[in-house]
Amino acid sequence: MSRKRRPVSSTPGFSETGTRTKDAALAVGLLFPGEYRVAASSLGVQSVYRWIQAHPSLACERFVLDYQEGSRSMEHGLSPRALPVIAISVAYEPDLFPLLRWLLANGIPVHARDRGPRDPVLLLGGSVSHGNMRPFLPFVDAAFVGEADDAQAAIMDAFARASEGREAVLAALEGIPGIQRCDGEISTPVAELDHQYAKRAALPCPGAWTSPAAELSDRFLVEITRGCPDRCHFCVMRHPRGRFRVCSADALFDLDLSPWPKLGLVGAAVSAHPRLKEILEHFVTRGHQVGLSSLRADVLDDELAVLLRRAGHRSLTVAADAPSQVLRDRIEKG
Repeated sequence: MSRKRRPVSSTPGFSETGTRTKDAALAVGLLFPGEYRVAASSLGVQSVYRWIQAHPSLACERFVLDYQEGSRSMEHGLSPRALPVIAISVAYEPDLFPLLRWLLANGIPVHARDRGPRDPVLLLGGSVSHGNMRPFLPFVDAAFVGEADDAQAAIMDAFARASEGREAVLAALEGIPGIQRCDGEISTPVAELDHQYAKRAALPCPGAWTSPAAELSDRFLVEITRGCPDRCHFCVMRHPRGRFRVCSADALFDLDLSPWPKLGLVGAAVSAHPRLKEILEHFVTRGHQVGLSSLRADVLDDELAVLLRRAGHRSLTVAADAPSQVLRDRIEKG
């Protein structure tokens, strides 16, 4: 398919470093049902982009709601209805409402049961699967429950079958562990769905681009922990019990991060990485600014405080876990 090139990096307000235009046999959509500044700071969105772009038969066409009102892709201005497959990255339940408005605005049947051979296959994924993805299931054709890192190659190969038709894609997806086919109402409770968890080898997980328009402006994201060792009742990270994983520090050091002066180390429990101080020292001595997505006060000592200051931190935000020890015990807040 011939397309006029219009790279997003030339679009006012959406300049990026790290993205690239690509011509491939099939264009695949990637929808974030929110604003670009949030999408550009989502490592999940960036990971799916990287997976699609790495497949020899696929090219990614991104949609965000504040670019052309979500009706045209950022890469080549394509309509969602022109694409055979659209991956949807959802963070939490309120994303359902903008997703439904987006489907209606673009002429895509809202319910999966009403879609026909000419409609795109909609695959849902994202951190919502660790919370409650049940409200979304009648409106997507399939969903991945859990972390897709280990299944991404099989998912991309399923997308590549789009030239054979909609049912070929769905049949290929259905055979992948973690995929839930969503033809209409779902009778299986979400708690009973088979969640998939990536192996430790999936870490570190790097991003794909930076942008001054991102919420985390110009910071290149690298995930170094997954899950959480704590079991606080109120936190969605409680769900995968016993599945806290940390990246190999040596594997992290092997990444070529020299083009990125500002790094963001991402995870629900970054400060639980046993080699955090060594990691900070490694990057600080190489001239990087380093931000952490989470920091527990009980790990903060003079040495770590000095490293954080050298990494570019000027302030710390402190929040009380609960107003009393009785309540902290009740919610298992260590």
